[in-house]
Amino acid sequence: MGTISTLMPLWKQARGAQGGISLIYLLRDLFTTADAAPITSPRTCEPGPGTLTATLPADQSIADGVLKFAANSNLPQTRSTDLMNVEAGDGFFVDHWWSGGSRVMIGINTTSFTDYPRIYVDYTWFKLYQGNSSAVTIAQLFSASTWYKLALIARSVGTFFLHDGKLQWVDKTNDTRIERIFGISRSNAGAGNMDQRFDNMSIIDLPANGYTAWDADFSTVTDSKTNPASTTTFNCPADCHLHATFTCENTKYVYIAIRYTDANNYVRLEIDSSRVPTLKKNVAGTPTTLWTGTALTDAVAYQFDVVAEGTSIKVNQDNVLKTTQTVAEHTAVTGGIVTHDLATNDIVLSTHPLTLGIATDRVIAPQDNTTYANVHANDAVIYLRNIQLPPSAESWYCVRYTDFDNTLFIYLNSNGKLRLYSRASGSQALQIGTDDGAVAGGEDICLVMEGVNASLFINGVSVGYTTTLPITTGTTARADDLDGGLVDSWEFFPRDVTTLLPAELV
Repeated sequence: MGTISTLMPLWKQARGAQGGISLIYLLRDLFTTADAAPITSPRTCEPGPGTLTATLPADQSIADGVLKFAANSNLPQTRSTDLMNVEAGDGFFVDHWWSGGSRVMIGINTTSFTDYPRIYVDYTWFKLYQGNSSAVTIAQLFSASTWYKLALIARSVGTFFLHDGKLQWVDKTNDTRIERIFGISRSNAGAGNMDQRFDNMSIIDLPANGYTAWDADFSTVTDSKTNPASTTTFNCPADCHLHATFTCENTKYVYIAIRYTDANNYVRLEIDSSRVPTLKKNVAGTPTTLWTGTALTDAVAYQFDVVAEGTSIKVNQDNVLKTTQTVAEHTAVTGGIVTHDLATNDIVLSTHPLTLGIATDRVIAPQDNTTYANVHANDAVIYLRNIQLPPSAESWYCVRYTDFDNTLFIYLNSNGKLRLYSRASGSQALQIGTDDGAVAGGEDICLVMEGVNASLFINGVSVGYTTTLPITTGTTARADDLDGGLVDSWEFFPRDVTTLLPAELV
């Protein structure tokens, strides 16, 4: 059971919190009372709630209101005593004093610090271990004898990694959301492991306190079906992303309806017995065909993504936008149904909400020559998910875009060459690049922008950075010259998330 802070609701309103007036801690320790080594273990947190268990308590002490690890001690740990179920929006926060050569890990783990996810601080860089154990290395300049705030906040799938209120990485790997422990540990003893200090260690359920921006995100699956029988119903919000794959069969049909009430009221994607895809709506028993596509090929697998948001319904076929329609009816109706008579039922269907967690926007299958206004902050963490290389030329993904003479753009060549270019007042200069063939199909690209600084990653591996970007503002993105190149989604996250956190934690 958590405790309730005496903080007034005004700061929550100033911080943009959505509802709620209290801050509920699942664990909180300010290390107020001095405790000479060996530290008491298990330790009752101050002011609580929670208890902490120390490994090598003789190498730990509390003095001057902070927890200290002795210099060159061998693998001391302090962690939550009780296991906790981790859900989207649960955050683990700790203040860390960087001594000038610290090596430290903080993490959401099971019973040891060999588990994931976790943050590893080593000298002047981070290693962010994702839920699948892969590490993302981020160069970070620290100042000796300085306090820094580190945080991990759980997504519905994966983890947000934060440093001083700035988003470092968005992990979407499938770490297990089961009972976990939270804790801090020295990675190893030896040279460079000076004394380390920690303060304000806490675990907070952010969504329970009005921070709905940290709650369920688009990695949430509202429902999934594999080989569903005909007339199988499924769950999905009224505003949703429906993802479906199956193999087309001659003379057979597949109907997938969303915003489904009954046989007379729905929005439906249909592939009929002549293999022609259509989008239809039915209002009180009156069906209307909104779009008719081109006949599919027998015995070929296809992917369809239907995005419903308000009155807008979009249909993507194999990551290419085929139609955008306005449907004024059924906008508040949830749920769907799939009916079919396939001889070989290989349908795989999943639904996702369009709520974006802390993302500012998400574009599914971005299209050639399309501009997306105000989708990202000036400083942002931007992902291109599941890149498919253009077949013969190149793809451009522009950010901080004003026009073609004033933009930053990710350049991706058909041979896999990846570079970030800047174009200010018509000039062009290479900022970040990789050798030819660096990107393979199916990989993710990430761009981190902060002022004049930028870093570029392929599947979590850094491929370079710059500190001389000539364009530092701009909130619009544009996809151009795709030449058949594809990407599943283009996701935008703010770099600075301090306005989404409690004031005392940033």
